[in-house]
Amino acid sequence: MRKHLSIIALLLIVVAAEGCDSQEAQLEFENDANKPPSGIVVTDENGTIITDDPDDWRTSPSFAGIVRFDPAYANPTNGDLITIPVIVQQFDALPGGLELRAFDDTGRLTLLDDLPQATQPGAYALVFSAAQFSITGNLASVRGLHRVFVFGIRGSSEIISYGDILVP
Repeated sequence: MRKHLSIIALLLIVVAAEGCDSQEAQLEFENDANKPPSGIVVTDENGTIITDDPDDWRTSPSFAGIVRFDPAYANPTNGDLITIPVIVQQFDALPGGLELRAFDDTGRLTLLDDLPQATQPGAYALVFSAAQFSITGNLASVRGLHRVFVFGIRGSSEIISYGDILVP
């Protein structure tokens, strides 16, 4: 009986340690996401990657295997619509779906697009215009690098992914 209790205790310690490691990895991911934008995955209007940035479009450790993001395109943007492809890989893992947010030119975190239907496996796309970085819609006032964040709509306030968009 003691041997079984020792094995159970050891398993509980291992599970707790893994939980700490995953929580630490999530916090590190969120710290990275909250850094200033620092580069982009350069893509053409069809989504073909021209130059990679390994920091952009990673999936947070808490959502690995649940959802995947492909780089935004076209990036840099000339003002046309920007598309971020999303693949949801598990049923009911994203209650309420996803939302895309960024800071506008007044420093307010604003909604760019949402996918409330992205609760089931499938291919989806977040679509927005770079003019949404400005409260007036003036593209000239938002030239530069912008970080966009993907969050869960309900059930999670964690950052699921992020990437940088260049408005030249």
